[in-house]
Amino acid sequence: MNPEFSIVIPVYNAEKYLKVCVLSVEQQNFTDWEIVLVNDGSQDGSGDLCDGFAQRNPRIRVIHQSNGGSTVARKVGSHEAHGRYLIFLDSDDYLEPGLLTKLHSLANAYSPDVILFQFAEIYENVRTEYHSLLPEGGYCGERMCQIKECVLYNKDGELVIQYGVCGKAFLRQKFLQYQDAVPDYLYKGEDLAASAPMIADAECVVVSDFCGYAYRQNPASLMHTFRIEDAQQIAGVAQYLRKCMSPFYQGRIDYYVLTHYFDFLDRAISHTKGYRQFQKLIKETMDQEIIRSLQNAKCLGKKAGECVVYYLLHWHMWWPLWVLRHLKPPRCNSAESKG
Repeated sequence: MNPEFSIVIPVYNAEKYLKVCVLSVEQQNFTDWEIVLVNDGSQDGSGDLCDGFAQRNPRIRVIHQSNGGSTVARKVGSHEAHGRYLIFLDSDDYLEPGLLTKLHSLANAYSPDVILFQFAEIYENVRTEYHSLLPEGGYCGERMCQIKECVLYNKDGELVIQYGVCGKAFLRQKFLQYQDAVPDYLYKGEDLAASAPMIADAECVVVSDFCGYAYRQNPASLMHTFRIEDAQQIAGVAQYLRKCMSPFYQGRIDYYVLTHYFDFLDRAISHTKGYRQFQKLIKETMDQEIIRSLQNAKCLGKKAGECVVYYLLHWHMWWPLWVLRHLKPPRCNSAESKG
């Protein structure tokens, strides 16, 4: 009744991918696990698939609920879980063979609060692996300062620890308090809001170079769509992090807003029909949190393109940003990743 790992899978209209996702857990050579499927109001055949998985495997449980979004689904699944460690798996992704065996070995060796492992991006049958800048090993006691200095970004603006809850195993009893505190209205960046404060407060974190999470690049997913409300999500995450993280991280929170608001504007340019419409959108989305962050942020990045983007955003130079985007799309260090 209390397995080593609980794999929580929020499910929403994932009929196309769900079988591969669930099988990737069932086929692990380590067997002390459970799956908690949270059917978050799916309107396709996902709910029936979930019930079918549960009927044939007693280690799989299903929760059916009306659509509440990924934050609510993860909270519900986490509280229904019984495992020592929580692993979050999105329904269009899958786990690589051997992952749970590797994590079990590390959990026994260190008893960490968090285990960080690596991910591969799958796009049009091309697999690209991403690996941490942190050396593999246990970071406990005095070594934890090396982890704490990399939460959100390191001093050079590099994303050392990926934002998402995916690609991590969390000690469940500790993680619940951080996850429960995240506002339910956050649907973008909500996983960072849960994971960053816990990692910053952790007593022991283990980094594994094992590439165990396969992230499917799905152009139709939430991370690839544009909503005007996304700007308020950026501000909401920043406001939440300011309340629950130490002053040491305030400058990095500003940088988070800087990079993500640029990413928002970059996508907005692709969805607006001209500069006037783009300018109107900026006026509608620039709230006080975003304005303050853009004024206070420093360009942590070392690349020339990042410094140009920083300068344009800092001084609200929207027309040059528009022109630059159409000449050659600039890239700032703002990749939202599940890893």
